[in-house]
Amino acid sequence: MLDLTIGALVWLTSGYSISVSHSIHKEVLIMATKREKNKAKFERRKPIGHVVPHVNSRRAFLGAADAFLRDDNPELALELLKQIESHGSMSLDVLRLYLDVLHQLQKFDDYARIANLFAEQFPEEPIANLLAGSSSLSAMQPISSILYFERFLKQAPDHPAVPMARKELDTLHRHLPEFLDAFLDDLPKELPRVASVEKILHVFKLGRFDDVIMRARRHLKTYPADLRIRNNLAEALALKGDLAESTKIINETLEIAPENFFARAVRCRLNYFRGQAEESLADAEKLLALKPKQISDLTKAAQSFALVGFETGIRWAYEQAKQRNWFDDSSTEAAILTNLYGTCLAFAGDMQSARLHWKHAVKIAGPATTAQDNLDDAKQSAAKRWGPMYFDMRDWLSQTQQETLLECSELAQRLAELGDEISNCEPYDAISKQLLRMHPEIELLIPGMLNRGDAGCQRLALIVASTSQRPDVRAALLTYVQGARGTDQFRSQILPTLKKMRQAFDSPLTFFVDGKQQQIELIGFEITDEPNIPDERTDETCERLEAANQALRAGEGAKAESLLRQVQKIEPNAPDVLNNLAVALQMQDRMDEANVLVDEVIHKHPTYFFGRIAAAGRALNQKDYDQAQSILIELQRRERLQTSEFFALVKISVHFNVAKGAIEPAQRWLDMLKDYAPDHHELPRLTRLIAGLKGVRGMARKLLENL
Repeated sequence: MLDLTIGALVWLTSGYSISVSHSIHKEVLIMATKREKNKAKFERRKPIGHVVPHVNSRRAFLGAADAFLRDDNPELALELLKQIESHGSMSLDVLRLYLDVLHQLQKFDDYARIANLFAEQFPEEPIANLLAGSSSLSAMQPISSILYFERFLKQAPDHPAVPMARKELDTLHRHLPEFLDAFLDDLPKELPRVASVEKILHVFKLGRFDDVIMRARRHLKTYPADLRIRNNLAEALALKGDLAESTKIINETLEIAPENFFARAVRCRLNYFRGQAEESLADAEKLLALKPKQISDLTKAAQSFALVGFETGIRWAYEQAKQRNWFDDSSTEAAILTNLYGTCLAFAGDMQSARLHWKHAVKIAGPATTAQDNLDDAKQSAAKRWGPMYFDMRDWLSQTQQETLLECSELAQRLAELGDEISNCEPYDAISKQLLRMHPEIELLIPGMLNRGDAGCQRLALIVASTSQRPDVRAALLTYVQGARGTDQFRSQILPTLKKMRQAFDSPLTFFVDGKQQQIELIGFEITDEPNIPDERTDETCERLEAANQALRAGEGAKAESLLRQVQKIEPNAPDVLNNLAVALQMQDRMDEANVLVDEVIHKHPTYFFGRIAAAGRALNQKDYDQAQSILIELQRRERLQTSEFFALVKISVHFNVAKGAIEPAQRWLDMLKDYAPDHHELPRLTRLIAGLKGVRGMARKLLENL
């Protein structure tokens, strides 16, 4: 956002100006020492200026003073001082303590903000103007620094810091033409106006959008034609969530100056957030015909292009900056544009070039971009990557929307804790509906958050989308599931959500597994303990069948056969009776008789589940894998399985995948059985079966390595 990006500024703020801040700040530290001696007198002292209006604020100040001066806990002191600031004007004591704390924590940007506030609130205090002048210089506000130093010299000509301040002021005046040249507008280069712009840009960088709005409105009363501040006001309003007022201001700006590059880039972003995709794209294409004045114009345009998904525009912005040598300054703006371009390359599949640009962005600006997040994600295996992303959640949601999300404490906490495991969205349904009730516009962002957002965006988009009724949201989820973004596990867990939303699927479904596109069969059956009992079956028959089943489980084939023969006389064509009788015969090694019964079940009862299992088993024994797979897919597609049917399906599916050498699918079936019945008697044997396949794979790999 900062437009002051010239070499002189970098030189001025890289050395002695910082040391001046530290030297001058010693006076504040001396004040702190005096307050240490007089802590007991706080309530008897008369504060200068406005008194902190609430008792709670006073108590917070005392707590902050204790935390900082006695307990050596500046972090706690800072939190308490922030609470005081949120209540309104701060007293002289509070401001001085605030500066002490920020100085110790080395938060120099915030130090400059509070120092400026100190000087604005107490303009007759020489020390306030001295600190504001020095800190403004450190925060790249040279014009503000000039005004504060000049005021200090008039107020305290005999102060010990005068020689130092005068030296700084002389240097600043020598470079004044360069500073003013950085302001590319056509307005008069009046120092108070430029200083006001500097402060607005500074608080914008800090994300204090309420301050930006207040200062910008005040600034525009004096300088209504200042397009830069109009743009910043519009952006601040949008980031606070007031899209309507923001759009109104930016439209007025474009009526005044249709060729204003920055305003057009801002409106492109606004239209996207308002769900006006066509208008947003029109503004994006219009930008390609306009002339940028500085790198911040191109960075803002590239950010809007990234939101819209207009990758041609991102490439254009990068090339424009490169042609104009605007990357030479290595500014934060250059880092942001470099990161966006690298992400664009990643989406195009050129990961090698993408990594180089991400690394360069990190070298320039450190954590100021998402480049390091992209680099970290790219190091993961294909199955565990979330995919390249332009922005994190803070760029997709306004401050108001983020605050609402935080108020939904359960959702915010779970989002922070979740990796790629959201097996069930139902616990979030009420929170999701509440969020959409308060901010329905979030629904419009779901496709973009899935396609171009970070892991947090993708998780939130899924949870919000689970209660959406919009067809485009469902379509975006299905596209996401079939794409390469998101971890394999996360995408697979979206399928139940889509099924609940009554989304139709092709079967088999295109799905990326470990970075490779595959065809998978969806498994979404319900398991029930209720037995499938024919209506005409008597209680006596049921008792005999249960006794026969117990004998089978005990390995007593002859006893089971005797009971089943009795039932067969009553129900000669019952498929479950014939199937269990075949099992009893197999236990007695009477395979020919058993096979006759299996044939009878398969041919007379073509839809009977265990008959189909038997047919799949025969195909598997004959190594007719296509036939076995066809039968298994048919069984997997059934919506409801009885417990014994599920156990049988797991068993043969594990055998089928082991026979084909497919460890991962076999393990997934075994895991399903473990989850449903952790004590099932077949688990040890199936586990050994898969372990044996893994062992064979390992031996083969070692043999190949030794060749």
